[in-house]
Amino acid sequence: MQLYGNKNDGKHTGDRRPKSEEEFAAEQRAVDEAMRGNRSGKRKKRKKKGSAVKKILLAILIIAALAAAAWFIFVEFFTEAPEVAPEGREDGKFTFLIVGLDKVGNNTDTIMVARFDTKNDNINVVSLPRDTLINSESSVKKINSVYPASINNGGDGYTALAAAVEKMLGFKVDHIVVIDIQAAAEIVDTIGGVEFDVPVNMNYDDPTQDLHIHINKGLQRLNGEQTVQVLRFRATYGMGDIDRIDVQQSLFRTMASQLISLGNIPNIDELISIAENRVVTYNTHTGKPLTGDNIRYFLKEFLDLSGEDIQFMKMPALNSYCGEICKVSYVFPDIGAWVDMVNERINPYDEKVSYEDLDMVTVMNGNFYYTTEPLRGGVTSFYLYSSYPNVANYGILPYSSILTDEGDN
Repeated sequence: MQLYGNKNDGKHTGDRRPKSEEEFAAEQRAVDEAMRGNRSGKRKKRKKKGSAVKKILLAILIIAALAAAAWFIFVEFFTEAPEVAPEGREDGKFTFLIVGLDKVGNNTDTIMVARFDTKNDNINVVSLPRDTLINSESSVKKINSVYPASINNGGDGYTALAAAVEKMLGFKVDHIVVIDIQAAAEIVDTIGGVEFDVPVNMNYDDPTQDLHIHINKGLQRLNGEQTVQVLRFRATYGMGDIDRIDVQQSLFRTMASQLISLGNIPNIDELISIAENRVVTYNTHTGKPLTGDNIRYFLKEFLDLSGEDIQFMKMPALNSYCGEICKVSYVFPDIGAWVDMVNERINPYDEKVSYEDLDMVTVMNGNFYYTTEPLRGGVTSFYLYSSYPNVANYGILPYSSILTDEGDN
């Protein structure tokens, strides 16, 4: 018999009377407040978690900023300009011979001379046509033949080419840079390709060189291999290599502008690695390659430029760039205009050069004109001379600055 309270699983819970409405409402309010407290606690915990993430991100940003600052300080204050001959030099001016090698036969597919003025922030680049006539004893008296001839005779190629260019400049260039096709392709891929407006449909196949070019006309992003193909193509140009120089310079200008852009700064170390491992560099004053520190110095200075600070030109020539000797194509330099261009755009010295400082030869009005040394080997030394003996009628005369297209000395 149950005497007190209700029975619940055999336990007495005591007297339980019905709750009033006021009591029930009070209990409900207590439950609601407890639940709100729990939710608030959870929100506070989430807030604390978000705050921790923000602190981590802030720390990462600070570390990245410190690393960038350290890199900037290192590049700005601990990179060194390469050694140059100090006598008579204008401060901050460095000269380069830049050579692009073809895939076959050690041919110099591209030859340029440049002056980098790090004080006034500009670069001038002059292309030398491959068929430029030079004063050489070789039967093929072209600037393009110097490099392979040196290789075939056990030389390194680039020092012989630099010596030939020195005769055209009147002074020694500071640095030689030799870039082969693979290195050029890697450089372009490293900067993410290059967006370029290809001027013509390029279709050319040469199985002997394993060269196959098929690129459509129009604006497009070229990868490394395609960029090299555009640089090499000249099959349908009316002026052959001369027109190709114009396309090359337009592409180089586009590549330079893209490299200067901020988006490519993170790739500097990779570019330096390619330059150190796949590009031949040579300081003509020390006889040593450019160091990674030297390359970093030039890259740092280069990235301070804008696209408008880089100017491309071609060597001035006579006869609209086209001429022949014994049915072999040559480009005849306009020596007077060339001397002016060298002094204005390339010469790093206080003293100007004159045509009397050069060892050059050109053809004008059926005569050879030389600056300091008569035509080496004479007219009979030209390739295929025996088939075209009319060249014997050419005179070999000293050059004078008053010579023009219209008349002799």
